[in-house]
Amino acid sequence: MKEDNNKDWGNNESVQNRIAYLLSLWFSQDFIVLLQKERSALYKRSSMEAKICAILDIWFTDPVKLITSAPSILWFNIESIITKIEDMKSLWFQDPVKMINRNPATLHLSILNMKQKIEDLKKLWFQDPVKLITSAPAILWLNIASIQNKLSELERIWLKNPKKIATTLPAIFWYSLETIHSKIVSLHEMGYSNPIQLVNDSCQALWYSTPSVRNRLDILHSLWFSNPIKLTTTAPSILGFSLENITSKIDALKNMWFSDPISLIERFPPILYLDSRSISYKIDIFRWLEFSDPIKMITLFPPILGLSIENNILPKIHLLDSFILNKNDSRWLLLRAPSILATKLDKTWIILRGLYTLGLIQSEEALQQYKAIDILEIESFVLAVKQLSQDDAYLQNSNSEKVTQLITRIRSLKKMADKATRKWEILNSSWDKIKLRYIRWYWT
Repeated sequence: MKEDNNKDWGNNESVQNRIAYLLSLWFSQDFIVLLQKERSALYKRSSMEAKICAILDIWFTDPVKLITSAPSILWFNIESIITKIEDMKSLWFQDPVKMINRNPATLHLSILNMKQKIEDLKKLWFQDPVKLITSAPAILWLNIASIQNKLSELERIWLKNPKKIATTLPAIFWYSLETIHSKIVSLHEMGYSNPIQLVNDSCQALWYSTPSVRNRLDILHSLWFSNPIKLTTTAPSILGFSLENITSKIDALKNMWFSDPISLIERFPPILYLDSRSISYKIDIFRWLEFSDPIKMITLFPPILGLSIENNILPKIHLLDSFILNKNDSRWLLLRAPSILATKLDKTWIILRGLYTLGLIQSEEALQQYKAIDILEIESFVLAVKQLSQDDAYLQNSNSEKVTQLITRIRSLKKMADKATRKWEILNSSWDKIKLRYIRWYWT
């Protein structure tokens, strides 16, 4: 056989034809030289054509890249490749072809090897080993002991949830401790007061190089963001945004008539993640719902842009329209206290019903303090409303005094008794059945 190959190799014209064919398919000259070293003679053109057509038939989008990354695929029988793909699907890999495109060496691993790696990762309490391997197929080549050692190392440098970090950023398995420590030190030197917390909140901060982070902070300064450190601490993914990406979003917000897009982004950094069309659509929805000034409402409370229309905003508006206020009053209320839309539906009902009982439902003072009331404990709020609604002296006060006393009473009740006691007092109070139903729903 070797003698036949040498004869074939001696046929210079035939070899040149095959080289020309490979070059026409955009295989590099270096790859062709490598292929010649791997085999004493190049494959016949008909054989190469058949293999490439078969690879395309399996939905591999770039057979040239695939073969260049793993030349041994030319030795594989097409049926064995198809079998490997089907076996990977049986292990719940949704897109084996995409995985193999990303890491062609996957074809060299036996299905038993993959199955064992999945079982090993489950033993380390990874919730979704298949997803982890899909995002980083190279994990299949790491032995389980080295994975376990890396998780232990990450815990020793105060990272709270190494498994979660590794799931989000599998590349961390290949980072040395010195590399991680160096990045954390660099983040601290750049002004991040708690880089460990930053990494715990968003491990992507470890992905970016130190010069890249410095450059991004400089860009944010140049765009007049007052505190890029605070901005990127709240939304670390911004560190990966290009200048064009950020400036285009600022321009888009200006075109929507937001007078100060920089301030808007600083108060709600995730706005940079939102598609401009979805922001424009939400503004149109608010206009359709007869809000006179959606731009003002969003400016007062930018997180509205992150709320779902179907699951959050519309149910709240319907609650206000049908149960507590008429249509005009509900629009007026939401324009002045748009943070109401960020409260859970049942808790919204309880707070607004309580404010209504105290005569504060349309009070400017109450609306200005709505957010402060919202974050206080709901059981103490219910008890405070019950007590104050029976206090004639309280009811004679101005709205401003009522709101101040309400918040003070809520805080004092919270200190006086434990949560279970407050629940019991509420359930044994004179509140009617529908109130109890909403409160129980909220607790559940």
